[in-house]
Amino acid sequence: MSPEYFKEKCVDITEKKVNRQIQFWALVGPFVTLLTFAVLLAKGSASSFYLPVLILIGFPICWKWKIRGFAIAVGTLCLFFAISYSYIPIEERFWQFGMGMAIALAFAVTALSFEEVEELVHSLQVESSSRLTNLLHLDEKFKISEEKLHEEFEALKGQVQGYQSQIKEKDSQIQRQEKLIEVVRNEFSATQSQHEGLLNEIFQKRHEVGLLNERIQAYLKQIEQLTARSLSKISPEEMENLTDTIHSRDASLAQLHQELKKANQDLISIEAEKDRIQLELIKQKALLEEKENEYQDSSYQLRESLATLKREKSLLEMSLSRLQAEFEDNQAKELGYQGNISALTHNNLQFEQKLELQKKAFDELHALKANYEADFENLKSQLGDKEVAFNQLQKRLFQADEEINQLKAENVSLAELKNSQDIGFETLKKQAIEKSTFIEQLQNKIEEISQQVTHLEGENQALAELNVLKSEQEMHVEALKKLALEKTAIVEQLQGQLTQTDQKMALLQEENQILMSELKSLQGIDFGALQKQVLEKSTVVEELQSKLRMTDQEIAHLKSENQSLLDLGAQSRAQEAHLESLKKQAAENENALKQIREQLVLAEKTIVLLTEEKKTLTEQLGQAAVRADQESLAIPQEMLEADRSFRRMKGLYEQLKCQFADKSAVLDETRKQLFHLEEKFMQHQIDMQERETFGYSDIEKALEKQLIETQKNYAKMHRETVQEVEGLYEVIDNLLKQNV
Repeated sequence: MSPEYFKEKCVDITEKKVNRQIQFWALVGPFVTLLTFAVLLAKGSASSFYLPVLILIGFPICWKWKIRGFAIAVGTLCLFFAISYSYIPIEERFWQFGMGMAIALAFAVTALSFEEVEELVHSLQVESSSRLTNLLHLDEKFKISEEKLHEEFEALKGQVQGYQSQIKEKDSQIQRQEKLIEVVRNEFSATQSQHEGLLNEIFQKRHEVGLLNERIQAYLKQIEQLTARSLSKISPEEMENLTDTIHSRDASLAQLHQELKKANQDLISIEAEKDRIQLELIKQKALLEEKENEYQDSSYQLRESLATLKREKSLLEMSLSRLQAEFEDNQAKELGYQGNISALTHNNLQFEQKLELQKKAFDELHALKANYEADFENLKSQLGDKEVAFNQLQKRLFQADEEINQLKAENVSLAELKNSQDIGFETLKKQAIEKSTFIEQLQNKIEEISQQVTHLEGENQALAELNVLKSEQEMHVEALKKLALEKTAIVEQLQGQLTQTDQKMALLQEENQILMSELKSLQGIDFGALQKQVLEKSTVVEELQSKLRMTDQEIAHLKSENQSLLDLGAQSRAQEAHLESLKKQAAENENALKQIREQLVLAEKTIVLLTEEKKTLTEQLGQAAVRADQESLAIPQEMLEADRSFRRMKGLYEQLKCQFADKSAVLDETRKQLFHLEEKFMQHQIDMQERETFGYSDIEKALEKQLIETQKNYAKMHRETVQEVEGLYEVIDNLLKQNV
């Protein structure tokens, strides 16, 4: 059993009650008067001929002036009864007195019934006019709310476009950073390969030096053997020459030993420089690994933020599509409601035209009434003449018997007059039948008006549906507010990531400066002198010179890499400028979010004002109930006003019932939403417990805070709705007690 079914049932019951009341009060008075008129015609006594005439005259007077007409009609009845009391036979006096009381009662019933019908019709007209004004006010409010939603929708579109541009920029930044990481990795692999080549060259040089020492020692042994062999065979002159040559060879060997020592010292210095370079390369490797890990972490975080932003983008697109569909549905419904409103205005115009026709018919009835009053005055004058003549005749009957013939002639004339009166009575009867047909036509018109009232109540139901749609739109607006809050959290996270990237860029600049200093220190080494010494020593040193040339080429390559690092520094500066522009954009986004929050605060203030208006309305209802209690204890003369107020309170009670049904429907919907949200919250808690091993991220913490806030807000909403429902129950109980 839905609340709409109860609403329709209540409307049908009220319509049936109103129709029955109008029909009952419209038919009670004429039915009682026709009953008394039929009894008088069935009796047909000559002494009571003035009673049907008084009925025919008093009925339109009571219809026109209600209670005043009732007083006039009863006064004339009492006057005629007092005048004709002496001429009424004794056996008919009590009967005529009872018929006079019945006629007075019929006049009272007709006057009160017509007054009740007029009040019911007036109340229905007031309700229809108030409903039309409420429809127009609701239409204006709906248009205003639709414009606000359209503006918010466009603002959200602009924000979504801005976020999309930011996502594209972040994608480009991530791609650039990935390229930089690949370049650094390539440089590191190149420097590592160079280091390994240098180590291999140093090992080869050591091996070659050892081979040279062995050869020198072998040559020295051969020389000693040759000298020992040749001393026995050589002459003293040759010996002197040999000693000279040996001394010269010794000197050259000493020089060679000195050169070897120098070469060894140079090799030791080269090995020391090699060790230093190796240590520096190890440090650079560690730094590069740290940088690579940091870049991997930052890239992972950026990818996660990108994934979250893409999800939010998809959610925003879904919400936008849903809002567009709802906006189109609302536009279609608005067109339908505009058509309904135009139909209502057309019906209102028709109703006004019918009212004008009814006014014309009432004017015609007034004219007929004036004619009836003129006829009544003529009949009254004729009755006065007849009474004078009748009195004269009675006096003549008592005076003399001679005037009997004249009285017979006058009786013949009176019989003719009676026939003429019968003819007038038939005409009056026809007029009464015409009036009854006219009353039936009025009843048909009243039924048409009641049908229009039912149509208006159906449109009121449509307006109630509009209010429900309005509440749904407010829920959507609240969902958009939540999305805006989530966006603010994401913007703050992006600002934190931007600060982290700024710090990383500063570290990169420091590392670039360290590399520049190392390159300068490497450039300060004089490899040319070493090459010259090695060329002077031996062919092995020439090979070392060629390898040293290779090292020069490698130094040139390092210079080119240094230039590339300088280019990277320029790129980092450009990235810093871009990051500053992103910071400016983030500040602008924060300002926009502040404006949205201000709009939300204004909306909350309007909600508070509406709740205050609702409280004032409930206080007014309580005051109306107190007034109704006071009126129920008033003087019996004010019973009619108490009855009216009771009916009004009854209408208010039915309206409160309908409102209670609407509130219960809204409560059911909010409970369903709360149930779904609690399920989502429990699922989120389970997911968070599962993710505790991996640790909470900033986004998850922000989402948890937002969920807690939403849970608190929904708890507050639930409490407020429960309090409102309890207040409605109390008002309904008070009204039921008053009705009892």
